[in-house]
Amino acid sequence: MTIEAYNKEDLNSIFRINLKAAIKAHPRTKKDICLTAGYSPGYVGHVLSGTKPNPSLYFVACMAGALDIDPLELLTSKSRSVHTGKPNGDCAVQSA
Repeated sequence: MTIEAYNKEDLNSIFRINLKAAIKAHPRTKKDICLTAGYSPGYVGHVLSGTKPNPSLYFVACMAGALDIDPLELLTSKSRSVHTGKPNGDCAVQSA
């Protein structure tokens, strides 16, 4: 196992990239997905643009539910280049 370090900006970037891709790939409209999750399209737009950083875990779970995916799919980096991998004191995540 390796320890990978993430900071808030990295996690926000990973989440926004994954959420945008999941919404785009879903057959329903963005508006329908947002309303199913219980959030306005405007609020979700702020999260996607980064003007509303650090969404709650509840928001992550609701969006994942509306998209019919596991919440971890929204939080897991698909590319190692998204984060630095350098310890910075914010948090360290163990990966297999």
